[in-house]
Amino acid sequence: MMLDEEIYDLYLKGNKDSLVVLEDNYRYKLTEYAFCFVNNTDIAKEIVDRAFYRISIFQYDELKKNFCANMYQMTRRIALKVAKENALHKEFTIELTNGDYDDSQSWIENFNKIEGNKMLYQTLNQIDPMAREVIFLAIIQEISEKDIAIILKKRERTASKILKKSKEKLRKLLAGTHFKDKNKKDTI
Repeated sequence: MMLDEEIYDLYLKGNKDSLVVLEDNYRYKLTEYAFCFVNNTDIAKEIVDRAFYRISIFQYDELKKNFCANMYQMTRRIALKVAKENALHKEFTIELTNGDYDDSQSWIENFNKIEGNKMLYQTLNQIDPMAREVIFLAIIQEISEKDIAIILKKRERTASKILKKSKEKLRKLLAGTHFKDKNKKDTI
């Protein structure tokens, strides 16, 4: 299996299908990430289109070194700019989207997944935006700490500390939410 950097290098050497492969690999996750900044699916898709348009026109040396982190960073820059220009959102917010529904599962599995995600997303939105973004990238998008540091333009150690503190805060909030819900059920 080829690395994304190798696929991008093939694209730079003239293989136009390579860009299609990279778009297929990243479009959904990058759109989901951009959505958290603008809270609008159509605008999020346009942001990702703009990011892929940029790499189709310009050659970025950073993408040759770490394609994933640098694509996220580019998407983040565009999303922040679009959000600011359109006064859409002031901070990174996580919401449940239609993408969380899976047709291959039973309605009960989907309901449990969506209800679990609602609780997770509501809890995530209780912590500060930087912590929320780091948790989203690490847990939901499964991005490494090293790549998170590149995306956020922070040192790896700083990103690691933010992630550790964010996980602790999230764990405490989720434990508190679960405990409260359990008590409510017991009293009914």
